[in-house]
Amino acid sequence: MKVQNAIRDVKGTQFPAGRRTRVLIGVDSKLQAEHFVQGLVVIDPKGKIPLHNHVTEETYFIISGNGIMTVDDEKREVGPNDIVYITPKKTHSLENISDKENLKMMFVYAPKMVVDPWDKEKILVHEIRPGVIKTDMTSTVKEKYDGMFYSGVFPIPRWIEPEDVA
Repeated sequence: MKVQNAIRDVKGTQFPAGRRTRVLIGVDSKLQAEHFVQGLVVIDPKGKIPLHNHVTEETYFIISGNGIMTVDDEKREVGPNDIVYITPKKTHSLENISDKENLKMMFVYAPKMVVDPWDKEKILVHEIRPGVIKTDMTSTVKEKYDGMFYSGVFPIPRWIEPEDVA
């Protein structure tokens, strides 16, 4: 048996469209499966997984939050416990519709491979995604910053994890 913690053990990649993707099983992971890839995605408020397609079949399982799922020309609102099956080569995206809450989802795709579109999107978070860093010091004023986020003081209302800072 092999076990790892999805948050502590897998840093993942922050993408400029406003999400952190952690590949938990499969390509570039400590845990390997023979035929599939599984991962956890946290989409920031108003962030998204941009439109893309690939030769794999895939499922998205929504853990928390609400979003708009697009598959080809069909759009549908999705939320907790919804599962979406995406057939190979279908163009698809997922957008977080909340101004305040993250959308968390699990994906699984097969066959096991690297899905090409993401290599084009990799840009360091500090280059385009400003925000307030979560630390012991900012934890004491979290409500104040959340209020400032809500009122529009920040151009991008976002808490940044310390490991996001390069």
